[in-house]
Amino acid sequence: MEYIRSISLAELPPESHRTVKVGRRKLALFHYQGAITALGNGCLHEGGPLGEGFIQVLADGETYVACPWHGWQYHLRTGEAPEGFADRQAVYDVRVEDGHILVSAEPIRPAHKAVHAHDPFADLRELRYETGPGTLNVLGISTTVMNDRLPRASTSEQALQTALDMAAAEHGASTRMIKLRDLDFRHCEGYYSRH
Repeated sequence: MEYIRSISLAELPPESHRTVKVGRRKLALFHYQGAITALGNGCLHEGGPLGEGFIQVLADGETYVACPWHGWQYHLRTGEAPEGFADRQAVYDVRVEDGHILVSAEPIRPAHKAVHAHDPFADLRELRYETGPGTLNVLGISTTVMNDRLPRASTSEQALQTALDMAAAEHGASTRMIKLRDLDFRHCEGYYSRH
């Protein structure tokens, strides 16, 4: 098997990761839990840079990288997506020789993008908006950027609350507001301009 010299081991300290060019390919190198691994850098979803992704330990106790664009996850060692998904990122063999990281010229496990059935409205069709005959439920979702660090009152959130209050007072609706800023919710960073 042919190996290509990439960066020095000193350039990838423990508990770090980065994107490197190896031959004609961009790869994501990882140095976690005492092991150095390499995956294809382009996420199988929309090509997001895994070398800039987020490291996560999931419920199975295993370590994954999450794409910074849309959160697709891949196991650092096997390239497999979490249980329930059949996707697999390309995995490259890695050696360390004379203080440098060498990566196989070809993947030892090729990438596999599974076919995903996508019905963007399925969740809406399955929702039940009535809790009983004649009941009305109204949900308001506030997406304002105003928060503790930006304490100015949000006029859009005030307008939403006014609408919810009116739905309750004039139509007898059961209402609820969800404020996305109060949730552990990571938005899509969407760096599409790189392509």
